[in-house]
Amino acid sequence: MRGPLALLLLMPTLVPSFAAAIGEARAQGGGKVDRIEIIEAGIYRAETASIKLAPGTATRQRNILSETKLLALTTRVEAKIGLHFGIRYRLVGRPSGATIKLISVTQYPAPGLKNPKADGSQLRGEHSLFATIGQVNYRGYVFEQDWEIVPGSWTLELWDGKRKLISQTFDVIKP
Repeated sequence: MRGPLALLLLMPTLVPSFAAAIGEARAQGGGKVDRIEIIEAGIYRAETASIKLAPGTATRQRNILSETKLLALTTRVEAKIGLHFGIRYRLVGRPSGATIKLISVTQYPAPGLKNPKADGSQLRGEHSLFATIGQVNYRGYVFEQDWEIVPGSWTLELWDGKRKLISQTFDVIKP
């Protein structure tokens, strides 16, 4: 079918898709990230406000933190249960205040993390997060289980779609 009648018949399916696309752009703030500036990297004290499911990670969850306090500027981390390490960073882009959806990736050292509740081991964990342009944000990792303590190079990355914005490596050692 062609002509105006075909367009009218397609409208009920096109409008919701178009509206959903607009809603998604607004939910993400419609901003553009130029780059990320790392403010500091190190060991932190952090308070967990809540926990969210994160199936793409070895632990299958991620902690939402209410506050973080830098304890030591370093990229050498002595692995202990309860130890938080990571970075504070600022998104540079426009408009200031826009919320951007990023992909957070953690590269684990070989042989990877072996969660006893899952099959196999993982060399990489991934989940999405939201960060605000112009504000200081935090990205880190906390050792909560013995099986997470794997010495070697741990790399925290942030991606905007297929574009890697930052990569910070930490040398994790056994105490």
